[in-house]
Amino acid sequence: MKAIGIDIGTTTISAVVYDAERKEVIESRTVQNGCAVRTAHPWERLQDAKAVVSRAAVLLDALCDRFSDINSIGLTGQMHGIVYINANGECISPLYTWQDARGGEREAGGCSACEQIYEKTGRTVPSGYGLVTHYFNWKNGLMPKECAGLCTIADYLGMYLTGRKMPLIHVSNAAGLGLFDCRKGAFQRDGIERLGMDAGLLPQVCRCLPVLGEYKGIPVTAALGDNQASFLGSVGARENTFLFNVGTGGQISVLSKQYFAIPGIETRPLTGEQYLLVGASLCGGRAYAALERFFRQYLSAAGFAKHPSMGLWPDWRKREKRPGAG
Repeated sequence: MKAIGIDIGTTTISAVVYDAERKEVIESRTVQNGCAVRTAHPWERLQDAKAVVSRAAVLLDALCDRFSDINSIGLTGQMHGIVYINANGECISPLYTWQDARGGEREAGGCSACEQIYEKTGRTVPSGYGLVTHYFNWKNGLMPKECAGLCTIADYLGMYLTGRKMPLIHVSNAAGLGLFDCRKGAFQRDGIERLGMDAGLLPQVCRCLPVLGEYKGIPVTAALGDNQASFLGSVGARENTFLFNVGTGGQISVLSKQYFAIPGIETRPLTGEQYLLVGASLCGGRAYAALERFFRQYLSAAGFAKHPSMGLWPDWRKREKRPGAG
């Protein structure tokens, strides 16, 4: 019994092959995401969704070719971002990532999308969450004309692999879009309709992890939220155990068998009737990326150039020799 797990991260795309009999990872591979899209606004954070899925599929194919006895394919990925799909199940937009900040931009009248959502629904939803992004796009005429639905990038990968036309998403991903009732396991349709949005564009939600279809004869299950997937992979179902995770962002998570509403803590669906209590920060590995950019800029200003194969490399020929220099 072997399974492949794929994780579409903001910075990298990773895959592992897990041997259920030996209870160990027997192969792991990671490639750079590298699909960021240049934008006209500093608050936009977009990626080429089709290119992201294509890279994930290439990684999957390589592992399927190497191991002929794969029994299942599991999916996870960045939770809060969204893509739009048409009635044929095709992606018709970029990936609006969880780092996208349009929800905090002041519009005419001085209110941001996040503030408008709070005023009309009483719910606080952070910028970068899918339905905040969607609300901004809907109000500003930025939705694709053929839009028939929306989902996360991991959910779209599941559609791409199995040929599904409409998404079926796990509660862990659905909750990450915002305006979601974790206890009921359903979107807050009344609040969404008060905002004037079409609730018919919301994806179907499931509490279990059903099989979406098959890829090359291998069952593909619905995608799990990346925070939940990392917890189950590292901690399992153990109670009284904290998981510290440092990705592009950072989280501390602990298992709970009941729902809690705690200021400053997110209660996220896990599986069945279990939840994760999560303290999340925007600053995880992202801080290291900022530090890396600083050193690149410093070295560039000091006369170093970027070599295509070696990273930063001194370009002495273009530097002027100072009087008296050795």
